[in-house]
Amino acid sequence: MIFAPVTMTLKDGGSAVLRSPDPVKDAPDLVQYLYDTAADTPFVLRTPEEVSMTVEGEERFLRAVVESPNDCMILCEVDGRIAGNCHLSFMTKAKVRHRCSVAIALRKA
Repeated sequence: MIFAPVTMTLKDGGSAVLRSPDPVKDAPDLVQYLYDTAADTPFVLRTPEEVSMTVEGEERFLRAVVESPNDCMILCEVDGRIAGNCHLSFMTKAKVRHRCSVAIALRKA
């Protein structure tokens, strides 16, 4: 699912862009982002040592997300760098269609 880009003004006067990922352009940065967010806090699902995603694997994953009618990923980009992301995965079975899983991570900086 594609999220239409939105630009927001931050408290410090800077700007942030919320947008869908570009599988080819963003995959290398998102692999590093996985390491960074895993190292920033113990409250994410993996440690830096457990990050095993390759750039090619991340490209495949991102492509599947942007092409899916049931998944949406939104990146938050500040000063050209990915500062955060949110992945929404909507349930499709009849009894749980009203539900969604949400994963959010932010870079500490």
